[in-house]
Amino acid sequence: MIKIGLCGFGYRAHFYLDIAQVTKEFEIVGIYTNDEKEKATIQAEGYLVVENINDFKSLNPLFIVNAISKKANYALTSQLLEAGFYVMQETPYATTLQEIHEKRINSHLQIAEQYNFFPTIRALKRLIIEKVIGEVTEIQISLMHDYHAYSVIRYLLDTTSEAKISGFKYLDYVARTKSRTEEFMDGVVIPTTKKHLILRYENNKRAIYDFNSEEYRSPIRNKGIHILGTRGEIINDWVYYLDVNNNPKAEQIKIERVRNQISKISFGKEILFRETCIYGFNEDTYALYNYLKQMPNFIINKEEVYPNILARSDSLASICMNSVGDGIATS
Repeated sequence: MIKIGLCGFGYRAHFYLDIAQVTKEFEIVGIYTNDEKEKATIQAEGYLVVENINDFKSLNPLFIVNAISKKANYALTSQLLEAGFYVMQETPYATTLQEIHEKRINSHLQIAEQYNFFPTIRALKRLIIEKVIGEVTEIQISLMHDYHAYSVIRYLLDTTSEAKISGFKYLDYVARTKSRTEEFMDGVVIPTTKKHLILRYENNKRAIYDFNSEEYRSPIRNKGIHILGTRGEIINDWVYYLDVNNNPKAEQIKIERVRNQISKISFGKEILFRETCIYGFNEDTYALYNYLKQMPNFIINKEEVYPNILARSDSLASICMNSVGDGIATS
């Protein structure tokens, strides 16, 4: 069993608590928080409250997961690194230009950018590698926000170059339906910020990013991805392509689930993804679980799960993506 410390007790922290409880592969040796109400709840649920980060040392965790709020996690991670701990920090790497340009002990740090570990994203990558739709030139994405989207775009376009970003944002009015903690049945229309961005890369590769935060949970705002190649395209779970004889084909990517967890993804007779260990995890939890399992290898062999240079790039791109105004902005 892998011993880990945990910082935070909010929405993201509970992903790790659930993973430890369900898999029995991880032991949460203690939880650090400054919130007095959270401390009482932590104790009531049978976990040890850590009052000071240095108190983790006597608990001997292999690493510490920092899952506090994104605006505060950079500073806390820096303190943990200075204290000598290995750290797995929730995204993003940083939220300000000052933080991005600061130097810190990144050799003990990994950023939990998990979307590239989603089974559906891995399956799309397999189809791209096998050139089912030829050379991919463009991605239109409306799946996740900012730094997550930038990471997925880079992964699927298979590019190491930085994007030139242009676009605009505007108010988008939509009826509220769901948040992280509750459902709304009142039909109240609320203003949200929607972004339309064009990301241009080397070799004439590009992406179109179209997203607002309501899409994460709203049943009236569908998420989607459209991948264009020289011999076809993928629209969500449908593939339109030319076969070896140049005959046009249309075929659906099939996703199978067991206890709500993706167990297999196939395209025709080919299996793109298979998982036999079923815990009932959604894609987010499954991705974080696999990230956690790779942390010991990072600590022992220094093989990064998600390179810090990419995590830093994601954060910088996110700042640029959010700097667009009501007119045209570029970076």
